[in-house]
Amino acid sequence: QMFMSYDGGATPACLDEISRSAGSWSQAELGLLGSLDKFGMTLSSVLWGRVLQVFPAKLLLVIGLGVNLVCTFAFGNVPFKPAMFAAKFLMGTTQGLQCVWSTCWVLTHAPMESRTVWLGLGAVSAGVGTGIGIAVGGFSTSRGLPYAFAWQVEAAVLGVLWALLVLCPASSLAIETLTAEDAERQEKGLVEQIDSFEDGTPSVHDVPAAFSCNSAFDEA
Repeated sequence: QMFMSYDGGATPACLDEISRSAGSWSQAELGLLGSLDKFGMTLSSVLWGRVLQVFPAKLLLVIGLGVNLVCTFAFGNVPFKPAMFAAKFLMGTTQGLQCVWSTCWVLTHAPMESRTVWLGLGAVSAGVGTGIGIAVGGFSTSRGLPYAFAWQVEAAVLGVLWALLVLCPASSLAIETLTAEDAERQEKGLVEQIDSFEDGTPSVHDVPAAFSCNSAFDEA
């Protein structure tokens, strides 16, 4: 999540150098270049949600990260507008897979009491990755290095992560897909819990401490 978000910070930090080194660019073209990954991520998210229900998660992740790695390297080393536009869009498309899968994986594997923390850590790591991208792209171009350096760094890290992903057991990457019967059973369980609260007011001991209005006074 961190290094797939890295590109979102490196791109704006390197736009001046890209406009000088990769041909003549209009402001509209630079704006499109910076936003194409977000378009790809948005458009592909619904599709990935469906595909993850049909195909094994590890297979999709290996292919997705591999495509992202190739596109990242191509973006930095092929100064040709159509190729850079296509690479940026495909980078966002494969990032969409990562975002959808990571949320489903957390809901499948994270302990119930800390799911929100795990989901929050994913968002934090994306922000950290964007900050690293800004730092590497900004400092490298200000020191006279070509804009490609920032994407070469990202491609190298993604290559290591791809190799580790290939070695990772498929069972640890799998996500849970609910059948219609499972969803109906969970819905019935939720309704029963709601009915139990409606039947009578629960005591303080029946309510978790985090939701107890008296817990703060008790501690005082």
